[in-house]
Parts: sequence; structure tokens; C-alpha cells
Amino acid sequence: MKFTLSWLKEHLETKESLANLMHHLTMLGIEVESCDDPSARLAPFLIAEIRSLERHPNADRLNVCQVQVDKDPSKPLIQVVCGAPNVYEGMKTVFAHVGTHVPGLDIVLKPGNIRGVDSHGMMCSKSELNLGVDSEGILDLPIDAPVGVSFAKVYGYDDPIVEVGITPNRADCFGIKGIAQDLAAAKLGKYKPRNISVIKGEEPCEINVEIEDKALCPAYMGRMISNITNVESPEWLQQRLRNIGLEPISAVVDVTNYINYDLCRPLHAFDADTLRGNLSVRKAKTDEQFVGLNDTEYKLSNSHLVIADENGAVAIAGVLGGKDSGTSMETTSVFLESALFSPEAVMQSGRDLNIHTDSRLRFERGVDPESVKQGLELATHMIMTICGGEASDIVSAGVVPSNRKKISVSMERIQQVTGIKIEILEVEKYLAGLGFTDIQHVGNFALSAMTPTWRFDISEEHDVIEEILRLRGYDSLPNVSMMTLPGFNAHTFKQSVRYRAKKALVCLGFDECVHYSFLDKAVAEKFNSEQNLIEVANPISQKLSHMRPTVLASLLSSVQQNIAYSYTDLAIFEVGNVYKWISEKPEQEVMVSGVVTGLKRDQNWDLPESEYNVFDIKSAVFNLLSELGLLPTSFQIDSEAAPAWYHPGQSVALKLGPKNTLGYFGRIHPETEKLMEIDQPVFGFELFLDKMPTKPVKYKPYKLNALQPVYRDFAFLVDKEVPAGKLIKAVEGVDKQLISKVRVFDVYTGKGVGENQKSVALNVTLTPKNKTLEDSELQEVSAKIIAAVAKLTGGELRGSA
Repeated sequence: MKFTLSWLKEHLETKESLANLMHHLTMLGIEVESCDDPSARLAPFLIAEIRSLERHPNADRLNVCQVQVDKDPSKPLIQVVCGAPNVYEGMKTVFAHVGTHVPGLDIVLKPGNIRGVDSHGMMCSKSELNLGVDSEGILDLPIDAPVGVSFAKVYGYDDPIVEVGITPNRADCFGIKGIAQDLAAAKLGKYKPRNISVIKGEEPCEINVEIEDKALCPAYMGRMISNITNVESPEWLQQRLRNIGLEPISAVVDVTNYINYDLCRPLHAFDADTLRGNLSVRKAKTDEQFVGLNDTEYKLSNSHLVIADENGAVAIAGVLGGKDSGTSMETTSVFLESALFSPEAVMQSGRDLNIHTDSRLRFERGVDPESVKQGLELATHMIMTICGGEASDIVSAGVVPSNRKKISVSMERIQQVTGIKIEILEVEKYLAGLGFTDIQHVGNFALSAMTPTWRFDISEEHDVIEEILRLRGYDSLPNVSMMTLPGFNAHTFKQSVRYRAKKALVCLGFDECVHYSFLDKAVAEKFNSEQNLIEVANPISQKLSHMRPTVLASLLSSVQQNIAYSYTDLAIFEVGNVYKWISEKPEQEVMVSGVVTGLKRDQNWDLPESEYNVFDIKSAVFNLLSELGLLPTSFQIDSEAAPAWYHPGQSVALKLGPKNTLGYFGRIHPETEKLMEIDQPVFGFELFLDKMPTKPVKYKPYKLNALQPVYRDFAFLVDKEVPAGKLIKAVEGVDKQLISKVRVFDVYTGKGVGENQKSVALNVTLTPKNKTLEDSELQEVSAKIIAAVAKLTGGELRGSA
């Protein structure tokens, strides 16, 4: 979004310096991306007059000019050799003395001798001044241009040009009026409301308008302006448009472009003589053809909103006008449109047809409903002032909706959220400056007010508090610990899960990554077992065409890129969203995923090399789950439920019950590694954070036990396919009060053990609570352990101690 300082000052009365205004704009959240003040570099360039010229004696295409540069015509003339084809005697142009830096050529002028003739200075073209593209040589100024004065000052090229970045929530700042209102609210000047006079129509409008779907177009206004003479815009208007990067076209079009940037009010002018019958705002017909002002032919569908006459579509609503109904220099009658289109309707058409216009940009983000009539009246006044003509009555359809909301804000809440105490009268001034109306005191410590019509982003109390802080200045806030404020909670337990997951993994030695949420189609399909991928309608790249179903795929892409640069030892993670179709609608989940590969530590003369294995990723997952409030005893391990991108013999699924899968971990399948162009083993995990507990775990306080624990070892013969975790679960379930720990300390296969069997040795810790255990009690517990293992796993005792 570009504007000039003089344009801004039409809406803002201020004595602040340019630098101070730019600083405060950024502080207000309207980031200044560039500020170009051409006055300094164009200061040496003066208006001059060619008093006489003659052909160069040694060159057919050169002229020797005698140029008056001083205000006093009696002062000596300056001789300049010029090769411009449009030069003539009496011409007013722009002159640069010897020693001047010419920005378009990036040179400093020196005295010259061109084919035997001295030349002292230069007459300049637009491109040489960095003001545009040359058309016919050097600048040809009006005959009444004053000689000897600054060219930039006379023709407005000393006006600083500012470019700002507008965040999507600040639709009002796509108009210079909105930027001025923000600066005025921050006490950097006084806002000057534009006085828009009402033009009374001289006759009824010949064209009527009908809206078929008022949800897509709540209001539409228009009027005829007849007997106009469409001419070039005045110099001031052309200059304003050029300064912001728009090329002047004609008075009618320039006026609509000017108001679009001035008030954030998109307008469109039809050549009324090309319209047939009345207009209707309707959905396009299937395969309806439309040729836009950009000379491109579009095939429309019934998801596109159009303006149509009796012959068909004449404009895509809020996006693009039609070529056949567009105005030209021969236009003598226009129908001026000012409407309110729903952001969804404009977005749908723009995205489907890949059309980007200034009108679409503003309608998508929302325009002030009250600007519908204001913009129409201002455009009418400007067109009639420049082009003449007579205006008809305004024809309208629909009703301009009210988007005002009543919001209350308490001083206590402001202090609680911000850590600072602000007086109620100061808050009242801020609200008034922002355009709030009906401001009323609710008791001694609260206010209620109606939101301004141009601020769609303010709907709740916290929005108002943010506005107060923004105007007060974030950089002026004191350093206050938010945790010390009464009643302040930064996050709920559920909201804090992702932050606790990040902290836990960083403490375990993982590095955090952040990726795009898009994947290549082939990769997305590989990591999708349910055939519910979401395809992006307009991907920024064919390799980013689908929303990712898992974060793991993004991490593996990073692994591949790092290995390509010889960074082969990695432990990385990401917490982010994944996307799938669920119950015929797109849904997103929060996932934490991590991978390890390569060496655990750098090579060292004193320590052997140690590569990551599946138990390292298991350890990381169990530690992470513990930090998130899930102990190993609270979830189940299913060795057969991991998805296809994991190695089937070295991966598991973690479950809370038979249907609630928390996630997976294990070795990545070699075929998946090959697809991702990874040539070394990778181990990874995926956990769905939305499925974690919603309440914090209540840990029991530690109690010192005066009784010594008793340790018993058991060795069980079981089938090779039985996981050790199944034995541990069987033993733990015997007596949860008495048995405090079960661990595997040996697995043996070979002599003395069946071919399809293995011996799993368990160490069981028995912790008595009230009295020392007797032999009979130990034997009873041991018998229960043996029976429980036999029942759950089919295992038999090989030995015990």
C-alpha cells in the first residue's frame, strides 16, 4: 500500500516530522516498508527554456541549444548539445548543471565536448530522473512553466512516497483515510473528515438494479452521469496515481482508482451506452463466457457472482469489469457502481479465476458499509467537476447492513491483562479517537461503546484492550511479570501441552524445526493410510500441492536435505498442525513428531561410536509422555498397529483403550527411507497432542518407607513373538500396591530353550507398606505372578530366585 505525505495530510492535520510519523506508524502495527523522499535528489534539477537551437555542424542528429536557466533573462545562456528528437525552440524542459548527479544514469555530469562543440549541462527525460519511461525524448513542460525554479517543487515531485505493509485484519488501512485515522487516534495530529457533498439527481436513473442473493451482495447503489467529456485527468490527479504506481488512463477511471486508495472504497464505471436493459447481481451460469478488461476470456460457473445485463455478465462482482462495457475516451455516459459484496463471494471468484486486483484485495478483507453512498457521491462530484455532465437520481437495491457491536471493557481487566493501570478517562479518549460511538460509563471502572463501522477486527473486550495498548505504544509499557498479576493464567492446561512438549524435547537434546504445511503429492500419499488427503486449490508450487497428513513427512524431508549437505547426525522435532478430511469436512489436529538418525555423539578417542536405535526413540517418547502426564502404566503398546511407513518388526502404536490411538514410534520403513532419498536408518515418532489428558496429573506426595524392599527374579519361557511388555503388564497387575517395579534384565535364546521360544528374565521389586513380608507371603505373591504370566502370555517358569 503506497501513499504520499501530501495525500496523507489531506486527511490529517499534523506538524509532526516525516521521520516521526513513519516511526509511529510502525509502532502502531502499520509497518513502513520504504519511504522515498525525492526532494533531495531532484533539488538540483531546474525548469529551463530553449531560447534558440541550430543543427550541430558535425552531426545530423544533434542540436546545439542555447538554454535559459536563470530567472533573469538577461543572464548568460548556457550552451547544451542535445540529441533528443522532440527538442524545439521555446520548449520548456528540465535542466541539470555540470556537477549534478543524474539518478537514472547514475553519473555525475562533467563539462563535455561533443564532436568539437562544448556542452555545459544536460536536458533530462523522465527515465533519467527515475520518474517513468520515456515517450518522446526530454520532458516537454507546459509553456507557462516558470524558468529557473525547482522542477520537483513546481510539479509535486518533492512529495515523499511511503509504502506500508498492511496486516489482513486492518482492512481500513488499505485506504489513506484509515491510516490518517490511526495516526490521529495516537495523538499525532487531528483527523480531517472529508466533506462529501450530496449531488441531487436531475432525473430518474434509466437503469434499475436487482439483487438475487442478498447474502452475497447486501447492498448495491448506482447512478447515471450523462453528457460527459471523458478527458485526461488533471495533473495533480495523474501525479498522485503515478506516485503510488498506477498509470493514469482517463478521468473516469482515474477517479475510481483515486477513491479506491483514498477511502478504501472500490467503485466501477460502466459505459452506459453499452449496457442493455437493467442490471442484476446474480450467480453466473455454468460455462458462461466473460471477457475482462485485461483482454482475458474466462469461463464462469455458478459459484461466481457477476453483474449482468440482458445480454450476460458485464463484470465479475468486486473483482474485474468487462471489456465490452468498459469506459474509453469516447464515452459520453457512465453508470457508476458502488456496492457491498461479501468477502467470501469475491474470494471465490478471484481464487478460481486467478485474478488479482486492488478491488478484490479490499473486498476480501472487508470495506466500510457506510462508504457505499459516500464513495458514490464523491466520485459523482469529481467526475462532474472534471468531465462535466448531469447526474441522475441514485438507484439502489438491498440495504446497507449495520456491523456495529456494543462492547464493554473494564479497567480491572485492562490491568490484569497488561500489567499497567490506565485511568478510565484516558481509555475514553482512546476509544473516541478510534471512532467508537455511544461511549458510556458503566459504574466507576468500566466503559461500553459501539464499534466503528470500518473496524471488522474488533468484536471482543480483548480486542479493545489490544487497541488501547497499540495506541499507547507497546514500546512504552513497563516490564511487569505477568505471572504476578492476580487471576492471570497464560494458558489452560490443554493449551500448554504443545509448549511443554517443546520444552521436554529440547531438554532431551532435540532441535526444533518449522516447516510449511504442504507436501508433494507422492509423499503425501505415502504417508496417508485413510485416503483423505486435502489438495490445495492454488498451490504455490507443484511440489507443495497437498496439505500434510503427518509432521513426520516434513521432518524426513529435512533429514534428506541435511544428509545431502553431510549433516548425518540429527535429532529434530516439530510441533504443528496436520490436515485430513474427517466426516466430509477438512479438519486439523496438533501433532508432535521427532526423528533421530546417525551417531548419538561425535567421534571420540575415549568412547566407542554409538548409533541411534529404536530404543533411543522409545526412551524419548516415554520421557515426553511422562512430561505430558502419561505414565507407561496408563497406556497400551500394540506392536501390530503402526502404519505402513514404519518398519513392521521395529515399531508400535500407543493406545489409550482399543480405539484411541495416541501415536506411533519405531524404525522408519526402508522403502519410506528410499522414497525420501535417505540412505541411513531413521527412527521417528508421532503423537497426537489433542488426545493427551485434558487435566494435569496429580502426583502423590512421596512418603519415606522404613521397610526394605524385597527383590525376586523370574525367568519365563515364552514364544519368540510375545513382547516383553506383555509379561511386565501381567506381573504389574498381580498386586499394584505391593509390586512397585518390574524390569527386564535378560533375554536368552539358544541351548536349553526351544527353537521358537525365548527366555525373558524379570526383576520384580516388592515394597511392603505396613510390615516385613514373611516367606509364606512371598511364596503366595510368586505363585500369583507365575499364574498371571501363564494366563496372559502362555509362558511357563524357567527359574526364579
